[in-house]
Amino acid sequence: PLVVVLLSLLLFLLLLLAAFVVYLQTFPAPRKIVPRRADHFRPDLVPSNLDTIVIGSGSGGSTCANLLAQSGQRVLVLEQHEVTGGCTHSFRERNCEWDTGLHYVPKDMADKTARAGAVMDFMTHGMQKFQEFDPNQPYDEVVFPFDVNVKEGAPNSYSYPFYPGESRVVQDLSSCIDPDDASLKERTAVWLAICREINSGFVALGLSRILPKWLHFLVQDRIDTLMKFAAITVRDAQYAVFTLGYSREQLLKNCPKAPEGPEPDPSIRRLKAVATHPIGKIVAVDNGCLL
Repeated sequence: PLVVVLLSLLLFLLLLLAAFVVYLQTFPAPRKIVPRRADHFRPDLVPSNLDTIVIGSGSGGSTCANLLAQSGQRVLVLEQHEVTGGCTHSFRERNCEWDTGLHYVPKDMADKTARAGAVMDFMTHGMQKFQEFDPNQPYDEVVFPFDVNVKEGAPNSYSYPFYPGESRVVQDLSSCIDPDDASLKERTAVWLAICREINSGFVALGLSRILPKWLHFLVQDRIDTLMKFAAITVRDAQYAVFTLGYSREQLLKNCPKAPEGPEPDPSIRRLKAVATHPIGKIVAVDNGCLL
């Protein structure tokens, strides 16, 4: 009977879905981490049965090496600098300590159900910890030299504090630049919405690498939109959104090319500069350097 066939097909699909979920959770199986201190390069230290050689020990190289090693490969990481870690380490110069790397990351990095958080948790076996920032304390501050070419009556602030939370940052930025110009908030909101959509596109792109081809239709629209955004330079996108007030739809339909030279509007020029800084839900790295 048709009912039996349909029920059998439904049961088969449920079993297939369950098997796929189990596959995602168990492969590659984490390997035991054996700590080993980096050493200066010597040809006699290079194993003969390597699977992969990773050039550079920064965030990208270390992540790649970690995932490959935990999937069963024998990996060698080569670094030309005397310290591993790339832009995630600190150094001292003239009795001052300089942090070249990260002291905060997007909140998704601490969320095991998010793409970045799942990867971080897998790589560190749950050892990397994060902590919330005090919402009343800025996690960063951008300082500019005084600008004499400023809109009359505008604050022309030289310091721009960044607090956790997207809405507060948008409010603070617009107040520091020109609180009487409502378009600054609107254009910043459009810009941040585009940034979120691009991030969603990268998630879809990652899913497409593990989904069978016959399921690609589930993420294809987001990937196609991501590729359209990828064909637009940041300079041209900022010109369209901040200077011309383009919407997301207008930007994708026909993004104009930004003219040569600096932005003539002093408020928009400052907004373009600060809007490229990390904004949104931020957490601090709790126990030392990432990776």
